[in-house]
Amino acid sequence: MRPVKVSLLLGALLVVIMPAPAHAWFGWLDNLSGPGPFMGDEIEIRLFCFGGEHGAAGESSQFVPAPVQTGCLNRRVKHNSSIDLITGAYFAIANSNIPYADPKVNRRTALINYGLLYSVALFDRRVDLKSGLEANYFYGPAFDNFTRLAVVAFFDWKPFARETESKQAWRDIVTLRLGALYFPEGFDSTDFGAIPGGFHTTHELIPFVGVAYDFGARK
Repeated sequence: MRPVKVSLLLGALLVVIMPAPAHAWFGWLDNLSGPGPFMGDEIEIRLFCFGGEHGAAGESSQFVPAPVQTGCLNRRVKHNSSIDLITGAYFAIANSNIPYADPKVNRRTALINYGLLYSVALFDRRVDLKSGLEANYFYGPAFDNFTRLAVVAFFDWKPFARETESKQAWRDIVTLRLGALYFPEGFDSTDFGAIPGGFHTTHELIPFVGVAYDFGARK
């Protein structure tokens, strides 16, 4: 098993058309045992939003206690919590650290992840606490495709969040992220079609830190 290291998700502006406000970022992940590092991108879409304060800037606001559901696209509502869909695609840029019986085998490895998160806004919505479950579907020509479930937990912090709507909107978009991904079931070299004894783990804990862009920043 490789030493557990902090991976960095490098944020990049991604313009997309989607049914609800979302986070998006590009990133890399290099501390998973076996193939890697992985590079790719993810998108997080708010499906259901709850609670919040009504009213535009300069108007009196009326508190609506959770769990009253409100539309995520309602820009006049500052939501207190939400249920989010997260999905992404990654590919391994290298897979040379585990031995194969055939040295010429196609080692291409990729994964698709998808899951649900519950998000709670704190500290005047400068911080979002998020946790949930996701499935990671690994595929490649050298092995039978398989899925690993993982528990994910992290918090998003907006260090430049604007205090009034007269300030630049980008302050609500830039987000710093810190968290961890935990695989209760580990990995074995045979999972990726390699010979037995290459590596084996009973579980995986992957911390990460990065930068994301919140295109659906609460107004």
